[in-house]
Amino acid sequence: MVDQYHHGVKIVELTEGPRPIRTVATAVIGIVGTAPDAAVAIAATVALSFVTSNSGIDLVAVAAGTAGNSISLELIDPAANSATLAVSVADKAISASLQTDASGNIISLASEVIAAINGDGAASALLTAADTSGSDGSGVVAAASAVKLTGGENEPFPLNTPSLIIGSRATAARLDASGDGKGTLPAAMDAIFDQVGAMVVVVRVAEDATPATQTSNIIGGTDGNGKNTGLKALLDAEAELGVKPRILGVPGFDAEAAVVAELVSIADSLRGFAYAGINAVTKEDAVTYRDSYGSKRLMLIWPEFTAWDTAASDTVNVSASARALGVRAFIDNQVGWHKTISNVPVNGVTGLSKSVDFNLTDPIPPPIISTKTKSRPLFAVLASVFGVHAPAAPTPCLPLNPPCARVTFSPTLLPRRTSGLLTCP
Repeated sequence: MVDQYHHGVKIVELTEGPRPIRTVATAVIGIVGTAPDAAVAIAATVALSFVTSNSGIDLVAVAAGTAGNSISLELIDPAANSATLAVSVADKAISASLQTDASGNIISLASEVIAAINGDGAASALLTAADTSGSDGSGVVAAASAVKLTGGENEPFPLNTPSLIIGSRATAARLDASGDGKGTLPAAMDAIFDQVGAMVVVVRVAEDATPATQTSNIIGGTDGNGKNTGLKALLDAEAELGVKPRILGVPGFDAEAAVVAELVSIADSLRGFAYAGINAVTKEDAVTYRDSYGSKRLMLIWPEFTAWDTAASDTVNVSASARALGVRAFIDNQVGWHKTISNVPVNGVTGLSKSVDFNLTDPIPPPIISTKTKSRPLFAVLASVFGVHAPAAPTPCLPLNPPCARVTFSPTLLPRRTSGLLTCP
């Protein structure tokens, strides 16, 4: 060995190969929102082609989804003279026994086979047949062994159903198939993935132009079939997906008092923690709004962040609560649930939507006014390391106060400055 390695231990770095997907149980995010342009289910198809021209047949499953991939069609040579065209169905296997002449030669035209399949009740319930593009169906078909339809895909994000995204922007992009960014979920997923490739349980609800109806869709309930909808669908995640969301939010709708009230209820049921925004102009309005809540499982955040919008080519306000979800998941994975989201850099943002100043010498600075007005820090006013706070690190940070209402504010918890960054003791 000495003649091969002269400088100590040889390190071999593996950069590819399978590895298990691990996540911390407390780091699973659960969000509810809208995505009207989400990808839809795809029907299974198959195209049959034959030597004779004008004989191609296209088959499409009636029901979209993966179930169509098990449908098959077989064209059978009856090996008999003067046989008639006949269609039979066994489960999802369709058989068409072709017509022959007096010499036993197949004479069934593509148009005749198509008509026979579409005219059979059992067969037409499974698929529809049509001429291949450019074909008039006048060609004679030939016998063919059973061929299955392929390409069927289930709807990735069915309404009011928990769906799992495991840190994949490609999967999240299917919430916005058109690329127009409609709804709240595409932007929320982008905000989360800017912070960490988290495991996210997504519940998509119907979009409605009427605000009251939209609020009802978000809150949800239980339909006539006993299925949970809206926020309540998060309760079904563990049974259906094997994971329980613990970091909860409804970015884009979390300024609605009724939505936040339901969000807190779900957080209690899941023993999770919820993040929501505040629709307030001033910090005083934010404090007043905070007084409406008393849950230990809720953090209300004000103001919003700003970020560059590539579609508008301008700086716009973006959800702070969505980014808080991502930061919380990042910390739970990297450090642990015991670490607060205070003073953790937030990726993908340029500043705050409101001016929030901070001074360590101020006995009651704006970023911690909410914790001084009540013994329970039920919400955090966002602080930033912009300006005089930490000129060496111009990155917006999340709250200065602890995220859990079980912790009573103490002046000794004021952040200290280390190496140009604001840090918590």
